[in-house]
Amino acid sequence: MLDYTLLTPDAYRMAVVDLIARLEGFIGRARDIGDGVASIGYGYTFSRSDNVAIWQAAGIALTLDEWAVLGRIDAAADNATRTAIALNDFTHVLSLSEAKALLGETFGRYEGPADQLGMPGSMERAALVSVTYNRGAGAVTSKMGAFMEAVLAGNHAEAWYQIRYEAQTSLAQFQNGIAKRRYIEAETFGLHGGGGPDFGDALQAGRTYAAHRDHILAYEAAWNPESYAGQGLQDIHAEMRPAIEVVSARFAKFVDFASEELLVASSAQQDLFGDGTAQDGAATDADILIGSNRANLLSGGAGRDLLVGRGGADRLDGGAGADVMIGGAGRDTFAFDDPGDRILEFRDGGWDKVIVESAGAVRVRHVEVLAVESPLPGQLTVFSNEFERIRLSKGDEHLRLVVNRLPESREDLVIRTGAGADVVKLVGRIDWTQWAFDQGQTKSIVFADISAKDRIDLSALEITALIEGVQTTGDHEGLFLIAPGAELHFSYEHPDFAYFQNTSPDWWVADIGGGDLQPWGPVLAGALTAEHFLL
Repeated sequence: MLDYTLLTPDAYRMAVVDLIARLEGFIGRARDIGDGVASIGYGYTFSRSDNVAIWQAAGIALTLDEWAVLGRIDAAADNATRTAIALNDFTHVLSLSEAKALLGETFGRYEGPADQLGMPGSMERAALVSVTYNRGAGAVTSKMGAFMEAVLAGNHAEAWYQIRYEAQTSLAQFQNGIAKRRYIEAETFGLHGGGGPDFGDALQAGRTYAAHRDHILAYEAAWNPESYAGQGLQDIHAEMRPAIEVVSARFAKFVDFASEELLVASSAQQDLFGDGTAQDGAATDADILIGSNRANLLSGGAGRDLLVGRGGADRLDGGAGADVMIGGAGRDTFAFDDPGDRILEFRDGGWDKVIVESAGAVRVRHVEVLAVESPLPGQLTVFSNEFERIRLSKGDEHLRLVVNRLPESREDLVIRTGAGADVVKLVGRIDWTQWAFDQGQTKSIVFADISAKDRIDLSALEITALIEGVQTTGDHEGLFLIAPGAELHFSYEHPDFAYFQNTSPDWWVADIGGGDLQPWGPVLAGALTAEHFLL
């Protein structure tokens, strides 16, 4: 059911009369306004057989001759004759009050479609009665099925759209006037129900806009609502502003830029594009694209965009500009194609992937896979250790892996360097001793397909020496990179152990001053040799 803006009976009657009077324009004496019928007052026509009864009920005082002319009009055999009699013989000049009285008596004859829909006394019903007064009940019933379906479905935004953009006439000479009228009637109906939009209303408006965006923008390019002076009409961007503000407030802690468009996916429209039509311009660059619970493609295009995947296996690509992309449930894929992009995913949000298309710094949480599919022109810095898979391209990559927080699981991080001469630099911004096995935090960094040309840069760790075979040191403290099967002996009496032995097939970083026979940081695994390391 629609969220109606309800009115008292008197307020409803006044709303209908005032709206129709505003739109029809006042005609004091019967004349043909170009549609082939005789009109008077606020759109009253004589093409009926009960004119006398209507004028009597409206309380309008006429002369005996004028009543006689009305009687002849009622008795005429057809509407053409009625029109001719009214234009030639009916001489009464209506006052404004008489015209409103006549309108108040007749608008009830145009309430059939509203009654059929079960609409209560409201601004929405007043708007539909005005449309029916203009088009006729038959045309409303036969040509506005989509509007009626929207009302019955409780879709306020779609019903508003149908009045504003789809209730035009095919007669070119009347289209400008009808566009103005429908803008006003739609404004009366309202894009949202009473009280302004909540988050659900905003999403509904976004779905409607997404479904009809091209037609809306083209229609307003032909008939600009703001060109009708003195009517207080707004273009679609101003109409959508309250909905955009509601959605922006929901994501305010992630977004620091203003948005200009709101597009929301539906079951019928799963792919959203912020740009790409002839109607695009600077006023529509900054988009909010929100997915559904199905698999969506969200493509922001130009400008700074906010993309929200929600449910389903979504692909989010902000395009040009520093965008914010938020995933959700499902296996989401993010395109990092601008150094300013920000990617947000939720814990347990599915097996997610970032495809990197731009050098820069990738800051992301709760995403498992990072992939570089084409060679990057500069250094790629990856923050956080939450990735489980990193795949580089076939080119020469420079990956700076910054571990700035403890891992949330002991899943290994697998790095596939691919072809090319790659450099992976490991940088730590935490207390690495917390990665020790006895803390239950250590996980391995596995170089799955490392080549002889690849390098692992550990220079940021300030390692004292690389140990292969059996070696002796006189150092009392420091970090040592211990090869598989290697032993580090001490030329002095160590307080905790006589030597450090790596019995695993992996490379360890050992802190000989830490009093622990376990690795100091993450284990480095794979077909590694001493030549792979840069210290």
